[in-house]
Amino acid sequence: MAHSTGDIKSESSDQDISSSVDWIFDKNVFESMFNTRVNPIILNIPNSPLGKVFTREELEHITSLCQQYNVFIFF
Repeated sequence: MAHSTGDIKSESSDQDISSSVDWIFDKNVFESMFNTRVNPIILNIPNSPLGKVFTREELEHITSLCQQYNVFIFF
């Protein structure tokens, strides 16, 4: 079901990531996942399993992409 709605799949890593300290937001990878079928996106912050809190710069980048692709963001 999620695949048919154009979901954004997260990239898996070979390393064990147990906290947000171990994970880095890659703007290029995130942007490459956007297309016209993506809508909406849900940012589960800071309650995601990693406890990631995005920086202002990261949130501005995400917001810019959402405006560009006319995508809603739910927090």
